[in-house]
Amino acid sequence: MNWEQIQSKWQDYKGQVKQRWGMLTDQDITVVNGSRAILAGKILERSGAREQIEKEIAEFETTCKAVTPTTVTPMAVTTTAVTTMAVTTTTATPMAVTTVAETPAADTAC
Repeated sequence: MNWEQIQSKWQDYKGQVKQRWGMLTDQDITVVNGSRAILAGKILERSGAREQIEKEIAEFETTCKAVTPTTVTPMAVTTTAVTTMAVTTTTATPMAVTTVAETPAADTAC
């Protein structure tokens, strides 16, 4: 069975969730409402593992070495500029055609 099936029939599976993870309250199970991510968070919160995870993250944060920021590649900027130019060129083209069409007619008359 996949999680989508469990989520779609959450009301039917709430009892099994309560049996499997007895530390969860009825309110926890209601809040989960079929969300796998929220269920995982509630289990971590109730099992005390969340505190351990928070300690590890805090330790990582304090021991992390500074890294040099990466530079943005010019390619991303160029792509945006090309897209903008294409729109501008397309918009300006009808005006240029109108101007070109009028010019030969004036030259022919002379």
